[in-house]
Amino acid sequence: MAEAEAHAIGPAEVIAAGARIDEEVIDLGGGAPLRHTTFPAHWLYAGEQRLDAGYYANAAFAAQRVVRDCGFEAQDLGQITRDIFILGRFRRVYATDARAGWPYLGASDALTFRPSSDRWIAKDHAPKDAQRHFARRGELLVSCSGSVGRAVVVTERLERYFLTHDLARIEPEELPPAGYLYAFLSSWIGQALLSKDQSGFRAS
Repeated sequence: MAEAEAHAIGPAEVIAAGARIDEEVIDLGGGAPLRHTTFPAHWLYAGEQRLDAGYYANAAFAAQRVVRDCGFEAQDLGQITRDIFILGRFRRVYATDARAGWPYLGASDALTFRPSSDRWIAKDHAPKDAQRHFARRGELLVSCSGSVGRAVVVTERLERYFLTHDLARIEPEELPPAGYLYAFLSSWIGQALLSKDQSGFRAS
């Protein structure tokens, strides 16, 4: 007998399967079961001290449980990378002459497949730490406003652009490689954890 192929199951599939079971129970004359979840009581005071049930049933909480229960060692992102930082806000002054500025990309533009720009940040009005706005190949960028948590690996093409402060910078070590970090952050688990605090991105 051929063995069934294993595949990853995301939170959307679990919710859909639960809905189908509810419909089948109702069709057979039964009542729909009350949805519930269980967790250790100490999570209430050891974690973020949330009492609203929805918090513990959402994708972020499910992702946290997957990480805790996976059986492998889990480390904070800051422990396995060289640096994580977000640049301060600055007043954008654009140059009318391309020779007087650097090509500029906002967060949405930087995350496109082939980024391009027709805007130039004026060099004589740039912030003091202007060079830090240029990312280096192999680094990761993560959006920290708007659609929080979208990630991209910096390529040679991206290196030429002056980037917005709305992108968190992650400088990876040799291990784990940048591609591994990108794959995790782009998975449903990584996306759920990155976007769970929409009011402010915190790299930890």
